[in-house]
Parts: sequence; C-alpha cells; structure tokens
Amino acid sequence: MIDRIKRRLRWLKLKLAGAKIDYGIQSFANFFTGYAANFECGNLYILEGSKIIIASHQGKFGHLKIGNSVFINYYSIIDCHYSITIGDGVNIGPHCYIGDFDHDITLNESTSSITSDGIALPVVIEDNVWLGAGVIVLKGVTIAEGAIVGAGSVVTKDIPSKAIFAGNPAKFVKFRSQTCSNQITRELSNE
Repeated sequence: MIDRIKRRLRWLKLKLAGAKIDYGIQSFANFFTGYAANFECGNLYILEGSKIIIASHQGKFGHLKIGNSVFINYYSIIDCHYSITIGDGVNIGPHCYIGDFDHDITLNESTSSITSDGIALPVVIEDNVWLGAGVIVLKGVTIAEGAIVGAGSVVTKDIPSKAIFAGNPAKFVKFRSQTCSNQITRELSNE
C-alpha cells in the first residue's frame, strides 16, 4: 500500500512539473532528473536504479518521448540532451545507456587541450525493439522496428527492421525473419 502511494506521488510530482505522462508508470524509486515539461511517456515499467535525465544542450532542453508498454530494467540510463524517441513495446535490459549527446574531442593545437563542446543528434528506437544487458546506444542512431541488440553491444549506426546486431561496435548477425531481403543481408555482411 505504501509503495503504491509513493508511486502515485512520483507520478503526480512529474505531472505538476509539466510532464505528459500516462498514469501507468510503475517505478520503484525516484527515476527522473531534469526538465519534466519535455517528458512524454505512456505506460512505463522502470526498475530500481534506472535514471531518466533531461538536460540542456546549447540553451535548449532535450525532448524525451517514450511509448506504451516499455520496460526498463535495473540500472539503465536514458540521457537526453536533444531528442530521444522510444516506441511501444521496447524492452531495455539492465545496465544499458541511451544517449543523444557526447563531447567533441578535437585537440586544440594552441593549448594542447581537448575541447568540451557538445555534439547532439537524435536517437530513435522504434516499436518492439529489444536491447540486451549493457547495450550502449550512441547519438544519431535509429534502431528500426523489431530489432534485437545483443548484450554488451555498442550501437554506433542505424539498425534495420527485424535485424539482430551484436558486438562493439554492433555488427549485423542475421535477420529475425526469413522474409527479409537477401540483398540487404549481403550488404550488411560486407560491412
């Protein structure tokens, strides 16, 4: 009973801060940090230790949209500085990181220091995607509908629909469906 009241209070706090969220958020701890007015969420189940962060980039706060029936496992982080969209039915394994922002590491020749200017590009994870444990999704990536990303993978480029990718960097393994084009399979295998 007390846990249900705590969940309801967390939901109410986000709503009052401007978030556009469904009542169906199941969370076991405070999971949100940042600018709530740019947070849209459907039915979400988020386990303990996971964090959702909406921060700013170049003076503007990021926009995070999460669909319905999304599951975020233990100790995962969604770090939004620009734009992250997560579709319906997405499963995010434990210890995953999804970020739309990183730093420019160009060496400044005059001072021999690394600049800390940020680069932000949108991330899109379409419906029914499964991210295994410890997956890292970097800026500018689209993971298409029904794709699977193997545990420990680092996603640096787009993943097509119903494809299975794994590794660091994530590479094509096979398609989930036999109906996918052989041409696409050959192209991905040659990368």
